[in-house]
Amino acid sequence: TILCDPELRQDWLAELAEMRERLAILRSALAVAGRDRGVDLEHVLTERGIFSLLDVSPEAVMAMRCRSGIYMPTSGRINIAGLRTGDISRLVTEILANR
Repeated sequence: TILCDPELRQDWLAELAEMRERLAILRSALAVAGRDRGVDLEHVLTERGIFSLLDVSPEAVMAMRCRSGIYMPTSGRINIAGLRTGDISRLVTEILANR
């Protein structure tokens, strides 16, 4: 229905572009925050989509969960779209603290 209606299709394409831009901004902010703090997160810049894998151990994930309320699977897979720009510094601080 959406793709067949020109107006709805344009709305959808605009929303899709907006989300793509938001993901790019979040990925860039995460990489820069990591670079500034000595945590290598450069790989998030070359990935696409809403998910990314962080190089954190299952033990570090559990420590972040218990100490700071940062939740992710023990694989280190994060939902980039679920980040807020204000949370990025805290995430990087916790990754650094759990190395």
